[in-house]
Formats: sequence, C-alpha cells, structure tokens
Amino acid sequence: MRPFKFRAWDKDKKEMVYSHPSYIFDKYHDGGAVMQFTGLLDKNVTRIYEEDVVKFDNKIWWVQWVLSQWTYQRGDDAVIWIDEHARDTEVIGNIWENPELLEGKNGD
Repeated sequence: MRPFKFRAWDKDKKEMVYSHPSYIFDKYHDGGAVMQFTGLLDKNVTRIYEEDVVKFDNKIWWVQWVLSQWTYQRGDDAVIWIDEHARDTEVIGNIWENPELLEGKNGD
C-alpha cells in the first residue's frame, strides 16, 4: 500500500508546505491548493505529486488525477497514464512555484 502524503500551496506565503495530512487539510482545505503524492518516483527518485510539472519523452507535462488514474496532461489534450512511465520522467517543478514552465508550451 502506498503512503498517503500531501502537500499544499500556501497562497499567502507563496510557498509549498509539506506536513502531516491532518495538518494540511485542517489548515489549507479552504485557502490553499492541496495536492496528493501519486505513490510514484521519477528517475531521480523524487516523489511525483499532483500538479507537478514533469519532463517525459522530451515534452513538458503536468500531473493530474483523471478517470481514477494518475496522468500526464498537456495543453493539446494529450493524456498518458503515469504508472508505466514514472521511471522515465523527471520532475522539473510544479504549477504553483513554476507556472512559467507551462506558459505557451502546449506540451512542447
């Protein structure tokens, strides 16, 4: 069973907060973005979280939960299920701290 880990974007402090799930939900359920750990690690053994920005197959993607699966999404509506590709992926940021990674990219 994978560990249930969460993080949250503190919109006031403009920083990512990693803590116990009960703290995250108590503090950020109304005023922040809560993201779940996918249970997967990238090629650098970095945890992959929801709303991370990743590089896979020389393209930029972001991580989302879609149809009961963790997926990579792109601006052109492309979707890839993560499970078989996690070890070929590199986390390069997230949509909160690094929005510029997605600007005008459309997955390219």
